[in-house]
Amino acid sequence: MIRKKLSPDQIITLNDYPLHSEQVLKLYHRMFWQGADGLVPPCPVVHKSSGSLFIRGRGKKIEEYNKLLAKFFQSHPKAEYFIVDGSHKTTAAALCGKRITVMVFQSATDIQEARRLVKKGKIFSLTAGGNSIPEVVRTLRQHFFKTRRFETVAEKTTRLVKEKKVPRYMIGVYKKSSPVFDKPA
Repeated sequence: MIRKKLSPDQIITLNDYPLHSEQVLKLYHRMFWQGADGLVPPCPVVHKSSGSLFIRGRGKKIEEYNKLLAKFFQSHPKAEYFIVDGSHKTTAAALCGKRITVMVFQSATDIQEARRLVKKGKIFSLTAGGNSIPEVVRTLRQHFFKTRRFETVAEKTTRLVKEKKVPRYMIGVYKKSSPVFDKPA
């Protein structure tokens, strides 16, 4: 399993807006803000080349979805990874202007290894949506077909700040941080 540090504009996030738990966000935010990034477990991601999120078939909804996805990829050339789990961690990192440590799933063995890390307490949870890369990609495809929204972690974070869906102090940190990525306008 490959580990990398990615910018928030390289990761396509899930559409769990606003975030499910402000308390979890606060915990991760504090870790990033205080420089304890090394304690934050990596987020699992899959590279967009791992399997197509485009849907085969006919019908208006399928055509609209495929057009949205194609348009997103065209307008976001840096966005190469789909997050599998870890929206709170990625958002907290982006709020603090930090890169995000990820583990890139390339095989079923990588997913199994991550599940072992959960059992050892080195990763807190894993909602991968399958035990193989095709199963994970299928889960992502179903998620995005249902939500019909694609955005990077950077864009989602900007939207959370703009709509004041995160605590005020996090907004202040976000505005003062010197991010390692370009914030969308």
